[in-house]
Amino acid sequence: MVNIPEEPFKHGLASRNGRLKVYDNIYGDFCRQMRTPCVIFTGHPSLRIGNAVHFLEMWGNDSKNALIMTDPDYPIQNVYGPYEKLSIRAFFFPIETRLDFSQLNPSILPDLAPKLLVMPEVYTQPPPNSSQRTDFVVAYNARATFRYGDTFTIPSTTKTKRVRLHPDTAFMKAEYLEMNETRLLEKASSLLTLRSIELRGHYDHGDIGLSSLKGILSVYDNILELNPDMNSKIRNVCVGKLSAEAFAQTLGKMNLKYSRSEINGNDTLKASVCIKNGGFRTVISSSNRENRQLLSKAVAICLKNVARQKEHFVKKKKLVIE
Repeated sequence: MVNIPEEPFKHGLASRNGRLKVYDNIYGDFCRQMRTPCVIFTGHPSLRIGNAVHFLEMWGNDSKNALIMTDPDYPIQNVYGPYEKLSIRAFFFPIETRLDFSQLNPSILPDLAPKLLVMPEVYTQPPPNSSQRTDFVVAYNARATFRYGDTFTIPSTTKTKRVRLHPDTAFMKAEYLEMNETRLLEKASSLLTLRSIELRGHYDHGDIGLSSLKGILSVYDNILELNPDMNSKIRNVCVGKLSAEAFAQTLGKMNLKYSRSEINGNDTLKASVCIKNGGFRTVISSSNRENRQLLSKAVAICLKNVARQKEHFVKKKKLVIE
């Protein structure tokens, strides 16, 4: 036996049966499929601008069509003046979407059952000129009130969660740690070495370390994991001495044509790559971003990557943070 629940809104069934159709604009398929008589639901702004003006021009001369004003703040007698001579029938049926106390106390608050309701203090007592109107009072026990200019603390009911930290998210440097954080360092090193984290001790608890992390929080099957943000990944830093011969060989392997010349003792390439300071400084100049990235890649191949020197500090496993 299969239970098929009823749809919460009746217009879903009408849409599947072709009785209700939705259009993105008033031309194209709408013009070909439109049938009369029609009913226009509109508010005050649409009677001056927008698609309702177009509908009134098309259907205004037929008394079978109807216009229904729904905005409670603009009665139809105040905005329908320019269209009173049209044959279309006009009605005012306001749709009020705002809440009042008669809906809040008996139905909304019991259904939502918030753990804490924060509201202005004025809602805890009747109006000054109508002390008998107790129906204007929000009746809820778990509440916190405030007044204009007050500062108060809202108690947190959130429990701590365990978050898995991806190895590439951070790298913790030992020189940033204070002497009183030795226990924390030993605990963290046994799990994972974090990248670029300046870990500071808590002022009250020496066993607690605090630091800021940047990444993308992934929540799947109730498991939280902090992954690195690939869009904001910092470019690797390279060190070493760049040799013009090695760089030329690399360009040849990458099938890049070049012409080599020497200016003022500096080996340069016609591809706007200048090697200075005995190979310890490289300047890449090009108006094309792709060319600059391609040349940077060639330089990186010839040099040592700083990240490679730190590989022995990193253990490829995940750190669980409480």
